[in-house]
Amino acid sequence: MPTQSGPIIRPLFDLRGRMFRFSLAATLFLALLPFGASAEVFRCQKDGTTVFGDKPCADDAQAYTPKPLQVVPATKVPDLAKQYDQRISKETQERDKANEAWNKEHRAQKKQAEVIRNARVEGKVIAGMDQEQVRSILGKPYSTSHNENLGVVREGWTYKYPDGSRTVVYFKDGVVTNTSSKQGK
Repeated sequence: MPTQSGPIIRPLFDLRGRMFRFSLAATLFLALLPFGASAEVFRCQKDGTTVFGDKPCADDAQAYTPKPLQVVPATKVPDLAKQYDQRISKETQERDKANEAWNKEHRAQKKQAEVIRNARVEGKVIAGMDQEQVRSILGKPYSTSHNENLGVVREGWTYKYPDGSRTVVYFKDGVVTNTSSKQGK
């Protein structure tokens, strides 16, 4: 069986390598297509309607040359990526600020809770305690006073002791604001 040396030249549309050669032929065809695409346009009247075509449709057909397109210069387009980055930066700063405020409030509440816990261990009533905490330390009050003004509830709990001393605990909206004590005789 004889062997061939050198390149094998195949026809344009054989079965092997067909896709490459076909796409090459299609590309060449499409590249040459626009040169023949320019044609004269005719305008004429048919049954009271203006008709356009590439061939004269009547004896009165006129060659039509369209007006040149009006080119409107582009306006400055905002830089969307820059706007996005600025918005994200602002949101990040606001979130960081809110997180810091929350952390500060949380630390203050945690510190207040520790102070209240230590006061309860020592049997003392301090500002910031609620009514349940006061009741657990001092018990049931001897007398109470209640005043509500403009939606703010103020209360006073009085505790009397056998030695004649007394303690008054003042509340605003259920939270201790201050205390006062009087020594007995």
